[in-house]
Formats: sequence, C-alpha cells, structure tokens
Amino acid sequence: MSSLTRKIILIVLSSVIPMAASNSVKAEQWFFFVQNQSSSKIIKLEAREKGGPWGSFAMTGSISPGETRKITWAESTNTQDCNQYLRATFSDGYKSPAKIFDFCKDLHDPIIYND
Repeated sequence: MSSLTRKIILIVLSSVIPMAASNSVKAEQWFFFVQNQSSSKIIKLEAREKGGPWGSFAMTGSISPGETRKITWAESTNTQDCNQYLRATFSDGYKSPAKIFDFCKDLHDPIIYND
C-alpha cells in the first residue's frame, strides 16, 4: 500500500481537503463536491499531487448517476498541496482523464463527471 493511499481516506459522504503546509484551518472545513452526470456509477476516486503516486479514497458505496456527494479529505492529508489531480473510475470500466483542481478554492462548485 502506497503512503498516499494510507494518507487518503474517504469517510462516507465526507473526508478533508488537502491544504498547503502553511494552512492551519481545521480539517473539517476542507471539502469538495462530486457530481455524477454520467450514466454509470462512480466506483473509485483517486487523487495525487503533481508527480506523486495515485491514492484511492476508501469509498463505501458508489456515487450513482445524478447524485452529488460532499467529500471531505482525511486530516492526514493536511500537509499536502491544494492543487491535486483527481480521476474517477466508473462501473462500466471507463476511467476519466486526470484533471487538476485547487481544493482550497471554490469548495461549493461541484466537480462534474459526465459521459
């Protein structure tokens, strides 16, 4: 198991946004939304810092088509950079391209996955 995998843990419907090491905001304040506008369930979410290994969220259940889920990053990721690559794997086997997001901004704007 990679160190990033151990660091990133998804708590059902929430976990904690990665923060720059200089940030001292409580973990519970860092979140983002994932909106599934595809026709397949999202069965896996992965994140990584630039050049780092992919780490999987320990998802309990999937994100159904049409569902928007609030996700908070694990407190153990607080020393990571705000800019993270995110990708999703779907029940039909499709894996989305990695896209970079600034998880310290626009917390209420959902990350949308569609067909």
